[in-house]
Formats: sequence, structure tokens, C-alpha cells
Amino acid sequence: MFKAILCAFPAGRGLRYRHGAFFFSFSSFSGCRMTNLRLLIGAVMVAAALIVIGALVHDTRSAGLVWSLSAVPIATLLYSVRRKNRLVYGLVEMAAAIAALFFLFLRFDPGELTVESVAGRTVAILAVVYVMVRSLDNIGEGLQPDSSMENYWIRLFPKTK
Repeated sequence: MFKAILCAFPAGRGLRYRHGAFFFSFSSFSGCRMTNLRLLIGAVMVAAALIVIGALVHDTRSAGLVWSLSAVPIATLLYSVRRKNRLVYGLVEMAAAIAALFFLFLRFDPGELTVESVAGRTVAILAVVYVMVRSLDNIGEGLQPDSSMENYWIRLFPKTK
């Protein structure tokens, strides 16, 4: 699974998995290239640096801008995964939606039932459901044509005519 995620990133190419460990290799497997690994590492480092800077800035507006800018390299990486491997992207998207829903309900306080809190949670739940639907679409689109998993998926979610 981790190998599939690395190959889905344009940067994960050139990394080999053997006997439970990852090895760097100058040869490629399944079209993966080592030069793109530098792009992945660079984008992660830029995002991490922006997040740290955002945590250190005490001005709320400036910190919000820096935090927002840190999302750009992360979004770029995820879009790259989506273009290369929609199945992996859909699975990651579903995991993120489930985690968001878990933390949303973790912070739920039944004693705090104001109109604003109920409306806010309703909008958040609808947003998570939308992300889940998108992840199911990406999973379905990422399945290999005419595979047993695709046949099962079509039986589970038949297309309308």
C-alpha cells in the first residue's frame, strides 16, 4: 500500500520496497522517477515551514495568511496523487473525511445546543458527507477496468442509464 502511495506521487518514483524496507534506486519501476522525489520532499518542507511560521506569528491576520499559503503545496501534492492514482487518492480522501467526522463528534457537547452550534455542525457534517461522496467517486474511477473489484463496485453501485 505504501509503495502504491509513493508511486502515486510524482516524487515517489525510484524508491524500491524489499523485505519490509524501502531502498532508493536509480532505476525506475512502473514509471516512477527518482528526480521527482526531490519535488515531493521540497513541497512537504515548504508546507511544514509555512505551518511553523504560522504558529510563530502572533498577528491573527498574518498567521491566517501563512496557514492558508501552507495549504497550496499540500493541495498540489494531493492533486498530483489524484492525477496519477485515483484509487489511492480516493482512499486517502475517505480516511480524511472519517477523521474529520470523528473529531467533529469528539468535540460535540449536547449541553451546547444553540442555533449557531447546530447550524455550524450541520454544515460541517454536510461538507464531510460531500467529501465522502467525492472519495467514493474517485475510488470507483480508480479501479482497474474489468477487474473483479470493479465488477463488485458496479454491482454495489449500479450506474443509471
